[in-house]
Amino acid sequence: MLHTGVGFNAVPPVVTRSTLSAQETLVAELVCAGLSNKQIAARAGLSEHTVSSYLRRIYSKLGVNSRVALVVTLHSFSA
Repeated sequence: MLHTGVGFNAVPPVVTRSTLSAQETLVAELVCAGLSNKQIAARAGLSEHTVSSYLRRIYSKLGVNSRVALVVTLHSFSA
């Protein structure tokens, strides 16, 4: 039986470009550009803690658990 959640049989959430807020989108794009949390914070005028919080929310919304998975998921939107 498939279920939503964490684990091998987890069903990924339905994701669209509108899933992320404007700030989350900015942070995600900067991650895709290869910037560190510190660099993202400086560029976006945020604290590193806020960047980390945004990343946790982004990961949760997109059903990913790493920067690499985030980049792969976002690139699938543009394909």
